[in-house]
Amino acid sequence: MHRNSCSHGSFKLTPVEDFKIFAGFSCLKPNDTDRDLEEFIREDAERHFKDKIAVTYCLVEESAPETPIAFATLQNDAIIVEKDNPLPELGDSYHYPAYPAVKIGRLGVVLEMQGKQMGKLLLHLIKMLMLDANRTGCRFLTVDARRDRKNKENVIPFYQKCGFSVLSCRASTSKYTPMYFDLSSIV
Repeated sequence: MHRNSCSHGSFKLTPVEDFKIFAGFSCLKPNDTDRDLEEFIREDAERHFKDKIAVTYCLVEESAPETPIAFATLQNDAIIVEKDNPLPELGDSYHYPAYPAVKIGRLGVVLEMQGKQMGKLLLHLIKMLMLDANRTGCRFLTVDARRDRKNKENVIPFYQKCGFSVLSCRASTSKYTPMYFDLSSIV
């Protein structure tokens, strides 16, 4: 494993340096009315990277490194807890008001590869990347799982299948449910 990338079989997760690879990337069905995810990867991800707001990682097959299969944008986060609403994984061992996390800000799988376990593989590789050498003391991954009734989209079950739980100490909105994954659960 290279410091900022990791592999599984013929697939590789690596940080994006040239955002032009997303020029033809499409992860939304033509009838989806909310184009925010594609607009982000084409128009905003590079600026977020240059301004040190987030880093975008790309999943590719090693035989076709210029053809993105999926992407995830990662940024620092913290889980803020209250005494009456602690994280069950921590028990009574720590009494901090916040715990380090990495947030998956955006995640998309190219339309042709959806339903082929690429999102699950992407999350697995992100988990492995965060566990490698424990570079930052990150304990949790977080995500705001999207629910879009208009497009009949609800990704909460996907994240639950990948081991994420609802983060009850953060409020849900009409479109997002905060979720988390405890990296220490991987043995």
